[in-house]
Amino acid sequence: MVDSVPLVHRIVDDHRKRAPSATIAAELPDQLRVRGNGHLSSAVNSLVENAVEHNPAPEPFVRMSVLRFDPGWAEIRVEDDAPKIPADERDILTGDLEATQTHHGSGLGLWLAKWVAESYGGELLFDESDRGGNSVRIRLPKA
Repeated sequence: MVDSVPLVHRIVDDHRKRAPSATIAAELPDQLRVRGNGHLSSAVNSLVENAVEHNPAPEPFVRMSVLRFDPGWAEIRVEDDAPKIPADERDILTGDLEATQTHHGSGLGLWLAKWVAESYGGELLFDESDRGGNSVRIRLPKA
């Protein structure tokens, strides 16, 4: 079990230093323990890295949040104003499209996030952010 809030704080601080032209906002509670370990940090880090690196804007925007949901569930959310993740990439990850040798998706960071979320009994979810970009959520059981 891990407190997701300090984990997200570290990732936000790190990416603010690595990408000073990006705005990386954080909306976090005081604490929210979830099922996870050190791999969770790698998964969340890769989502933030994708949000910054795949945004052609001179000043990318990323918002991180940690939210409580239905009893027993929490989400770590990474929202951006980047171009949308291609539908076929999302569909392979969600199982709506079968992966083949020639069509298997290219987002290693997204595969990592999916694997980590599922290994803790959670899931990786996709939606559109309120800025027209991506909202990628790791939903996890609360500790």
